[in-house]
Amino acid sequence: MKKNLLAGLASGLVWFIMVGIAEADVASLASSLSATSEARVGQSWNPTTVDQDSDSQLSTISNLNVSTQAISTEQSSTITTTSNALATWTTSSNGTVIFSDIGWDINSPYGGRTAVNAAWTYQFQSDGNGSLILGYDVTTTCTTFSTTPCSTVGLRGFDINFNGTANNIAQRDSSGQFSFSLIQDEIYTISISNGGGMQSASFDTRTALVDGSFNWSIETEPTVVPEPISSILFVVGGATLGFRRLRKKFKK
Repeated sequence: MKKNLLAGLASGLVWFIMVGIAEADVASLASSLSATSEARVGQSWNPTTVDQDSDSQLSTISNLNVSTQAISTEQSSTITTTSNALATWTTSSNGTVIFSDIGWDINSPYGGRTAVNAAWTYQFQSDGNGSLILGYDVTTTCTTFSTTPCSTVGLRGFDINFNGTANNIAQRDSSGQFSFSLIQDEIYTISISNGGGMQSASFDTRTALVDGSFNWSIETEPTVVPEPISSILFVVGGATLGFRRLRKKFKK
């Protein structure tokens, strides 16, 4: 009875040391955030005002923040374009990306050109098999003092690119989620981008903007992690020696 008990304890101890459950936390490799705003009042020979901003990091997961504003004026006409984004991480396996006020404020009967762009990219190595879940909520707003309906022409939804596949779109004024499969130890890159703009010989007075809120999380299965063989042999040897000593004691 005592022999069986001791043998069972030794075997259980060896198994406990041999395996462990890996924490579900991916390895962050790199991330970046960028934004560009362009504005031009009037004809194509007029100068274009451009504002750019970017923020990036490697394995750290600090907040990233970008903000741009381009203003073009001619006499009483003004076109202002804006593009803002903020990326935050709770851990390397989940976070939020907020795009805000991507669009333009137009007061230019002479027409002109607008262009805006914002993009977030995250590269990581998966710690196990699982999936990346990306939820989104995209809204557009438009205000005008004109008698004609307010136009959001030129504003776009958001493109989702996962490891080179770019056929996922978060449409304007929509919400939902995407799911992407992960394989243990593989390296993945996900990006969210928005690029809009328009050009015309005449504009109505308007303010047209698109906002996007994205929440993402990486869910992987726990993996069994074997200990180095030297540790296993050490424990097995110690357990065997202890068992022999107890056996001699019981015989006496």
